[in-house]
Amino acid sequence: MSDMYLELVSRIPVVAAQTHIGTARLQEAQDESGLSNEGLAREIHISEKTWRRWKKTGAIPTTSLPAAARALRLTLHELDPAAEAAVSSRLEEQLAEVLELVKEQKAQLLALQVAVADLSQDG
Repeated sequence: MSDMYLELVSRIPVVAAQTHIGTARLQEAQDESGLSNEGLAREIHISEKTWRRWKKTGAIPTTSLPAAARALRLTLHELDPAAEAAVSSRLEEQLAEVLELVKEQKAQLLALQVAVADLSQDG
């Protein structure tokens, strides 16, 4: 690796971030896509040598996951099994936030109804 690459990697952690998919899973996905190493690399916009290295290590740079998923005709969830759990966890958090907002809105609406009823009785 060049010194410049190593310097960039040390300054920009996301460049070095890899998502481990697994050699067998990548080969299986490639077989199902029907694409050769060259064809797949062309769709991801990388060299064939780079694709072979990714497949051999079973890891894809995180920033390249969307392109790899499209080329392999998979969703990100299918490509990265951990992504589904992370997304599911985030959805649960968002649902809890929405439920809390609904409770707050209900309480405010009830207070508003009471205030309107009080005004009606005074008038």
